[in-house]
Amino acid sequence: MKWLFSLVTWIVLAVLAAWFLDNAAMVSVFANGMRIDFSLNLLVVSAILATWLILTIYRVRHGFGRALREARTSRVRQAESRVLGLVLEALSLQLAGRHGRAQTAAKHAIERLTDVTMADQSTLLILAHWVCAESAQAMRQSDQVQAHLDAALAVAAKDTGVIAQEGVRLRSIRWGLEARDVMLTRERLQALPKAVSRRVQVWRSKLDLALLDDQPEQALEAVRTLNKHGVFAGDTSVSLQRSLAARVLNATTDLGTLNAVWKALPEAERLGYDVALTWVAKRLTLTDAPDASAAQALIAHLQPLWEDFAHLSEPQQLRFVGCLEQLLPALPQAWLNHIEAAQREHPADGMLQFLAAKAYLQRELLGKAKTMFLAVTVAGVSNAIKRQAWIEIAQLEASRDDHDAAQAAWRSAALA
Repeated sequence: MKWLFSLVTWIVLAVLAAWFLDNAAMVSVFANGMRIDFSLNLLVVSAILATWLILTIYRVRHGFGRALREARTSRVRQAESRVLGLVLEALSLQLAGRHGRAQTAAKHAIERLTDVTMADQSTLLILAHWVCAESAQAMRQSDQVQAHLDAALAVAAKDTGVIAQEGVRLRSIRWGLEARDVMLTRERLQALPKAVSRRVQVWRSKLDLALLDDQPEQALEAVRTLNKHGVFAGDTSVSLQRSLAARVLNATTDLGTLNAVWKALPEAERLGYDVALTWVAKRLTLTDAPDASAAQALIAHLQPLWEDFAHLSEPQQLRFVGCLEQLLPALPQAWLNHIEAAQREHPADGMLQFLAAKAYLQRELLGKAKTMFLAVTVAGVSNAIKRQAWIEIAQLEASRDDHDAAQAAWRSAALA
């Protein structure tokens, strides 16, 4: 209605102008022998009205064009909004653990994305395929996992789409670990871009893969790298490093490799009790009975454990006893005195009694050995240690041809 009021206003103004202005001026037009006279005021008003009409037509045409463009833009925005809504719905359902519905919403989004062109189309398409793959992984649909993974990585992405593809690659590694598929996980790790392969999350996956594949050396490297990034809290990293270092030492098959691995270990890892025990035990396994100098060198590594023997765990104490038992023949008599002194200082310590009994047995002090083994059977140690003590007693009695006592000891060992 605005244009109608404008038209009426202009007509009124034109009439008033024609009424009040001097109408004496005339404009004559000659055409085909004819003369046509026009009032100048009429021509002026006609020119003004013609200009206004042209401008109005232009404005109306421009308005129609703008309305069409806005309608087209609105339809595109609505389509984009619907697609974005589907992707967000799929993500929300996936986070809520409703994998079937999430997969359905994501597939609808993929179908819609093929019909529209939008700024973040590649990113949304990658995310939709990721939701499908993640849901398929949760529902153990391995064939769909690989299909959607390949589709997500095949998208020609840029900017945020590239970042989304990196995230999908990292998630695919976790899927392989969850499926405990070592070969597939290793392939996906090797396919990572170089810049992505140095991230903390990748090193976590490398650690999990090495542990899954029983590769302690690779796991140790991953833990050392993660420790540099401050991933572990407190002494967790040192404890894990020492545990893995012990496994690496235990996996060696020759003396040269054992010594090379030992020399390559940092000081913090060598100080671990399990590491020292493993190294000494492996040395004793891979070599013949040590002479006096070799035994002294090995016992020097066990000295910190001996000084802290009461605080060792029972498995560590038992391993220490096993190592010391093999070293005792080459050690001086003073070591037997150290053991006796420690046992007298802690008379109720069952593991010290067991160690003393082993030392007496090695020195062929059979009476003292039997007394200590009998003390072990009533001490506060595990049934496994008591069982070993009864076995030793049974073997002692058998060596003395006391078969009744030996049978009684075997029976006690079976019941322990």
